[in-house]
Amino acid sequence: MSFPLVRIAGFTVVQAGLSTLVAATVGLVAAFFTARRTVPFRRFLLSLAAVPLCLPALIMALGVCAAYFYQKRSVFLYCCIACLPCAAYTALYLCL
Repeated sequence: MSFPLVRIAGFTVVQAGLSTLVAATVGLVAAFFTARRTVPFRRFLLSLAAVPLCLPALIMALGVCAAYFYQKRSVFLYCCIACLPCAAYTALYLCL
């Protein structure tokens, strides 16, 4: 391994560690305050935390549409438009 690769790998490891520490700190503070205190928009914050759980399914559905309707661009557009109400319904369900 040459010197630039070692330097790049070291920077990557340091940045990943610092990002993990910052994300864990922010997450723990947010979890503490939403669980123990009365916070404005508490329900919205809790539902916002669940959004990453539904996004992979939406991305997967769009990927399947892209793979299946690769040659038929108009059908792919309709498929994308059909996925939007599902995403909106999921977002509203999480927020209520």
